[in-house]
Amino acid sequence: MYKLGKIDAGAFALSFSRALDLAEPSLARHQERVAYIVWRMGTEGKIQYKLMEKFFTAALFHDIGAFSLKEKRALKNFETDDEDAHCQRGYQLLNTNFWLTKIAYIVRHHHRRWNEWGTETGSIHNDLVLGAQMIFLADYVERLVNRDQCILFQSEHIRKEILSFANQAFHKYVVDLFMEVSSKEEFWLQLVLPGLFETLLTEGPLRKQEMSFDVLVPVSELFRSVIDCRSRFTSTHSSGVAAASVKIAEIFGFTAMELKMMEVAGNLHDIGKLAIPDSILEKPVKLSKQEKLLMNSHVYHTFQILSSVKGLEEIIKLAAFHHEKLDGSGYPFHLTGDELSVGARIIMIADMFTALLENRPYKKPMLKNDVIKILREEAARGLIDKSIVSLLVENYDEVHSFVVRRQAEARDFYEIVGITPE
Repeated sequence: MYKLGKIDAGAFALSFSRALDLAEPSLARHQERVAYIVWRMGTEGKIQYKLMEKFFTAALFHDIGAFSLKEKRALKNFETDDEDAHCQRGYQLLNTNFWLTKIAYIVRHHHRRWNEWGTETGSIHNDLVLGAQMIFLADYVERLVNRDQCILFQSEHIRKEILSFANQAFHKYVVDLFMEVSSKEEFWLQLVLPGLFETLLTEGPLRKQEMSFDVLVPVSELFRSVIDCRSRFTSTHSSGVAAASVKIAEIFGFTAMELKMMEVAGNLHDIGKLAIPDSILEKPVKLSKQEKLLMNSHVYHTFQILSSVKGLEEIIKLAAFHHEKLDGSGYPFHLTGDELSVGARIIMIADMFTALLENRPYKKPMLKNDVIKILREEAARGLIDKSIVSLLVENYDEVHSFVVRRQAEARDFYEIVGITPE
């Protein structure tokens, strides 16, 4: 049914890094800019290519453990006494994923001052220590930048402050690398350039890197956890949608590869919610009309984030259409039935099915008969696929038990890595 292309690993890492900073304009592109500074420092230090890939990737995801906007703002504005908490969460998250475990240690220590390293491991010739120090300095620099002021008006002040921390917060070698690259106006102007993403994509350390689909599946599970942990109300929603999608598609007769694609799409279908403010995600009552419109925009953000990654074209058609309707009354594209694949139709129903089962501030989980009634009513109105609803109803207990089991596994994962949905 679906054809898979090669997945651009650089575009994937950059796109998902940018997505993590979407919800707050004052934080936008923070990790992307930190990665740029690290890359330029690494180029100056002639750091070997494979090691630079590792440092660059760690920089792109160094704040993956900071879930709430409140915590991110506090970090950005130097208003927290606990800079270590998100480092620990980030380490735990990354260390469970074989594609990203190589950067977990660096992320764990990216706020560790040079004078806090012990003599045994704290050598700047230790690659992981060097990476952590470079990201710590780059992160500090980016946090110092006033986005409301011309960057060239600030550069000398920032350089002086960094220099004052030599052999205290930052090793002198790392400070020297920064002082050298930041002596040129070009460095600062490119840092704030709107097209920085494209520069990093085409010239950065991850250019021409590809990701296999077997790697994408567990990586999508990692990002699913980050998405869902934004709100305690939907902490296992994406795991439920992925499970329901896979089980319905399996009963429908999808191939093994198609089932994997459904799982990835289910895991990532709500990644656009990273662009939605906490105040809306966490609102304990029904949203106002204006808030609902803003919430609805998450689907388009999902489309945009995934569209930046070559090789995910088929995943987009599954993940980004989950709020469309067969009669064209859905959003954001108002697609009609003949424009929606069977897989997309299944995910539409899986999303609705999972939401009906969930506990929300304004509703309790629905019982089986009520869920079936609502799904049949939607199908009768021509909004969702009648044949898929019938298939789900006929196999309700099997699908439901599979969803419950997968959601329990997601909660167990949160406990293992020590993270709590906000």
